[in-house]
Amino acid sequence: SCSAGAITVMLVFHHLRRVAFATSEDRQWAMPSWEIPVNIAPLSLQGKLYLVQFPCANGSLVFQMEVGSPPLPPKMIAT
Repeated sequence: SCSAGAITVMLVFHHLRRVAFATSEDRQWAMPSWEIPVNIAPLSLQGKLYLVQFPCANGSLVFQMEVGSPPLPPKMIAT
């Protein structure tokens, strides 16, 4: 993800159900207290970070990650 020239990296820890974020301007990783959904795959598209949850009873769910301080929980944007 690029915002004002800063590169954002997201690490997904599947077994812990957690993510960690850092930008090229950060000195340490940010690990939010909230858990991520099970069966997810990270996706980066057009400078934004997403999590795709699969399979679900109704198909896949897509969550957008808002990287900020503090990082906000993922927001479902598509089913």
